[in-house]
Amino acid sequence: MPLTLNFQVVGSGEPVVILHGLFGSLTNWQQVAKQLATQYQVYSVDLRNHGQSPHDHSMHYTDMVADLELFLRSQSIADVHLIGHSMGGKVAMQYSLAHSEQVSSLTVVDIAPVQYHHDFNDIIAGLKAIDLEALTGRQQAVDVLAPYVKPLGLRQFLLQNLVSNNGQYQWRINISAIEHEITNIGDFPDVDGAYLGPTLFVKGEDSDYVLPEYEAQINQWFPHAQIEGIAEAGHWVHAEQPKLFMQALLSFL
Repeated sequence: MPLTLNFQVVGSGEPVVILHGLFGSLTNWQQVAKQLATQYQVYSVDLRNHGQSPHDHSMHYTDMVADLELFLRSQSIADVHLIGHSMGGKVAMQYSLAHSEQVSSLTVVDIAPVQYHHDFNDIIAGLKAIDLEALTGRQQAVDVLAPYVKPLGLRQFLLQNLVSNNGQYQWRINISAIEHEITNIGDFPDVDGAYLGPTLFVKGEDSDYVLPEYEAQINQWFPHAQIEGIAEAGHWVHAEQPKLFMQALLSFL
């Protein structure tokens, strides 16, 4: 059963929908949404089990596509520019393949239509190691997570999902569902057909998510795709090189 997703909307014009990645939320894309809002009506969406959207045991892409379909229908959006990062990019790709007539353009940020086998065990173990009932402050959570997740920036990103409600900390993400469904999240279900609309793949040059050997797969499903690399950027291209990312995105749109 599709879930009703949380969202924010800014601006006016042709509709753009932004889908965040794993462990993220719509707040990660506020600066991009703000800049696009000068020309477009921008909807930033929390995917299921993330942000302020409902939780569910499933993270199958068929379910996340159904969530997106319900959202677009509820907002009376018939033609949309889709932008998706990482897991959100896979949702955007799957939606474009299933509902190509509704997608004006597709922008996929640092992900390819392939199955990944990245190991998130340390991240999940670190998040589960944080005792929410005993937690007295955010710095304590940063310290508990440190042995599991070395980069401070990644720790800070993950802990954006830790919120305090009347002094009691809780997670906005559904850690147990993500842990259980991590294989499905890494997958890209086989789909018949192709999306023939304009497509941009933006990759970080320092990232290993969009490799040259994936281009055949990209071209199979997205024959009009162009691939643009951003120098000195890893997986979080839009955060690491915001100016170059926005230049590429606005030029494409």
